[in-house]
Amino acid sequence: NQQIGVSLIEISVSDLNQELKKIVWIENFHIHRIWPRTLKVSIYPEDVKMLVVKKNGNYAPILESGKVLDDISSDVAPDVILIQDER
Repeated sequence: NQQIGVSLIEISVSDLNQELKKIVWIENFHIHRIWPRTLKVSIYPEDVKMLVVKKNGNYAPILESGKVLDDISSDVAPDVILIQDER
């Protein structure tokens, strides 16, 4: 969510912190104000450890924590272990 033209003082780091905590694939992040006009957000994603190949041809990424992400197509799938969904 880019906020162009908004003063750095007006941006709520607490609100941004809460929003980033809701994103399932983010393992860790750092928010840093660089005065007078920059907010630096470093995001460290959780690793995808395997993909479940679904019957519809899509892939369901499974993170190291065991969380399952929304389906992705094969053209953006990382090179990890594939497991066939037999359901």
